[in-house]
Amino acid sequence: MTLIAAAVATLVDAFLGIPLGFWLARTESRLQHAVTAGVLVPLAIPPVVGGLVIVLWLGPEGWLGGWLDRRGLGPLNTVAGTILAQMFVAAPFVILSARAAFAGVDRGQEDTARTLGCTPLQTLARVVLPAARRGLATGLVLGWVRCLGELGATEVVAYHPYTLPVLTYVRLSGEGLPTALPAGGVLAAVGGIAVGAHALARRPAAPSADRGARVALERNGRGFDPSLLDHRWVSLPPDAERSSAVGSNCNSFLEPSTSMPWSYFSRSFETNEPTTA
Repeated sequence: MTLIAAAVATLVDAFLGIPLGFWLARTESRLQHAVTAGVLVPLAIPPVVGGLVIVLWLGPEGWLGGWLDRRGLGPLNTVAGTILAQMFVAAPFVILSARAAFAGVDRGQEDTARTLGCTPLQTLARVVLPAARRGLATGLVLGWVRCLGELGATEVVAYHPYTLPVLTYVRLSGEGLPTALPAGGVLAAVGGIAVGAHALARRPAAPSADRGARVALERNGRGFDPSLLDHRWVSLPPDAERSSAVGSNCNSFLEPSTSMPWSYFSRSFETNEPTTA
């Protein structure tokens, strides 16, 4: 149950937190500072206090909890309460990691994709998310491990059913160290395996450049310089040919083919000068 609850809590945090991290990385709104401060609250207060906040909000006496309780949906002492408590403590790890990952994406890649005809959604899906995937994965692993080991907030919101951290504490306080070691050992082993697997899966980051351009240039026998991918060096066909070429360029941007009009600006990569059509 502990592993499943931690996985669900992490997925919900990802669903809500990754878009928020993207907004924090790109917005210039004055609200970003207030939102960032709110994201940091779970790190600034003890988990037990965080559990008390959840109880005040979602308990039988809370304005939302009373409404849920009258309909038999109260989350206290349920698996849902466990997931809520884990979501609360793990959210900063997911959101702040996502913000850092998106902030590290080279905006020149996005400009190049847009220049070649990609829509904002295509640019997000094919350029931004792949470039930020390592940071996002790190945030998810950290969030899941934090959920896995959560005790304070979970103990307040959902003492039953026991999670492994709560079971470890109950056995330690009731029967002593020998009975608490097995559950604690399982927690340590699972968390260590998750972190170790993530560390082994990481590889040195590829150069900050578009894969399609790199492959196309390598196929043509040219050297590859990521700095040349700045959109200022890209020349599209004349207006008479633009409408037919731009529509297909976005796919070619990531999946180069013989139909891709690289000839229009191939000399730009060789001479560092814009190509004239």
